[in-house]
Amino acid sequence: MKNIIKKRFLSEAKKLCFLAVLAVFIADGAFAQAVTVTFNSNGGSSVPSATVRDGRVSRPRDPTAPRGGVHANRFRGWYTDNGTFNDAFDFNNPVTRNITLYADYGYREGDRGPGFGIIFHRDPNGFTVEGYRGGNGSLNFETYTAHYLEAAPRDYTGAVWGGQGRLLPNVTTVPAGRPAAELAATLGKGRKDTYTIIEQLGRAPANAASMTVTANWGVNTDSVRDWFLPSIAELNLLYNQNRRVPGLGLTTTGDNATYWSSTQGSEAAARSHNFRTNTVGSSNKDDDPAAVRAIRAF
Repeated sequence: MKNIIKKRFLSEAKKLCFLAVLAVFIADGAFAQAVTVTFNSNGGSSVPSATVRDGRVSRPRDPTAPRGGVHANRFRGWYTDNGTFNDAFDFNNPVTRNITLYADYGYREGDRGPGFGIIFHRDPNGFTVEGYRGGNGSLNFETYTAHYLEAAPRDYTGAVWGGQGRLLPNVTTVPAGRPAAELAATLGKGRKDTYTIIEQLGRAPANAASMTVTANWGVNTDSVRDWFLPSIAELNLLYNQNRRVPGLGLTTTGDNATYWSSTQGSEAAARSHNFRTNTVGSSNKDDDPAAVRAIRAF
């Protein structure tokens, strides 16, 4: 009888030991189902897939971005949606099934830009930014292709355009009442026109064009010095992304709601955009103070 009890005791002890070891294995994920996380680098340097047993995947090294163009030599992050890149993957979340993550590069509207402003326009094909070679030698630059427009993070108000009674030569001019296509054609002309206006009117502190290159925009002014007054087309693109760019005059009244462009309208007026009413119009160059929001193209 004693032997029978002893055998039963040893048998139960072995079972308990087995169950304890099994619990340790399960806790360590030894029997967890393996899932695969595939990293699609979308033209960047290759990133190997990962096998996951414990629920989370480690963040891999960042892929090297494809060179130049809209990719801007910048890895943006891993996303679960390819093409739209709205759903960033959270590496703190558990992975319970096979998934593919997709790399995105460059910037998207609403991202913080390299000048610490806000990206409000992205063009994968690029657009031409007209160069400037004039009396302000320090401002000279060659024509180039840009893929992004970035807005400074704040406004200045109470600016005048300047040059009342003068039709400034070599500044893009679109009189009131002209077709919308002529306004749209000013994309890429804002920087050149800004420097041309400064060349002719000087760096008067209250002039809108001068303000964009001399004011403290609260951004990376040490390494980024190419801010300018947007053309009317560029200003319209800024309005179209107003929910992504903080501090725009969407609910204010008077001068703070209207923004200057670098596009000339006539001897007396320059083109402007009222952001509260979404009205593209013209404002008197010297008698209608308005707001300024500098931008840059890269």
